[in-house]
Amino acid sequence: MRVSFQTVDEFSAGQRLDNFLLKNLKNVPRSHIYRVIRKGEVRVNKGRKKQSTSCN
Repeated sequence: MRVSFQTVDEFSAGQRLDNFLLKNLKNVPRSHIYRVIRKGEVRVNKGRKKQSTSCN
């Protein structure tokens, strides 16, 4: 598994986590993005987040 770090720019701040990842990870299937969020493998500022969390 590969770890990827994404930086949130000022235009994406406040956007839902799932929508941010879908927009920035174009080659990753939607089902995979939702699966890793549900499993807690996506972290924002070192904490696990749900898909409805905003990217601040």
